[in-house]
Amino acid sequence: MTKRPTWVTVVGIIGIILGCFGLLGAGQTILMPTIMEFQREMFSGFQKAFDNDPHWNQSNRGSTDKTEEFGREKKARPHAFPPKEFFAMFDRMLDMPAWFSTWALASGITALFVYGFYLYASIMLLLMKRPAVRLFTIALSVAIAFSLVKTGVAFASQSFMVFSMLAGGLFGIVVNTVLLIVIATSDKQAFAQHQPSPPPA
Repeated sequence: MTKRPTWVTVVGIIGIILGCFGLLGAGQTILMPTIMEFQREMFSGFQKAFDNDPHWNQSNRGSTDKTEEFGREKKARPHAFPPKEFFAMFDRMLDMPAWFSTWALASGITALFVYGFYLYASIMLLLMKRPAVRLFTIALSVAIAFSLVKTGVAFASQSFMVFSMLAGGLFGIVVNTVLLIVIATSDKQAFAQHQPSPPPA
């Protein structure tokens, strides 16, 4: 039996880890519109509660008497947070274009197939199957292309919450590119030798 090269073990294990994280990310992408809508409703409820609070409204009107401003400031301070600008900031953070929900569902389902194949190719690489190098090269290329598409869509969405996911996507592009270079430059002779013995005549 042909000994498995060290680079195959390292690349295969990294591939399995990235594939599992990719599958988790696919589920997160599918649920993202629902999560963001829930957060928007939650903050909207908080804002209505503060707007209906008489202490909150009184503290925001302020005092026109400058001589009492310092003394009133201490009493009003517990009710002076969060300001309306705080809620407006979260509204901007959670704002999404109308097409994003449909795209998130389609992107998440596509990611399940992409990273499912990625995980399968990583396992085949560790098992030293003959087509494993070609399969894993295809999986890496597809994953890189998919991440680039998601990056472009994130910029087009102009959503802060989507931008926050770019770091993981860019990290995946860099790691997958490095793995692609490693596979392209490594000795793959072991895969040519690793083939089943012919049946006895």
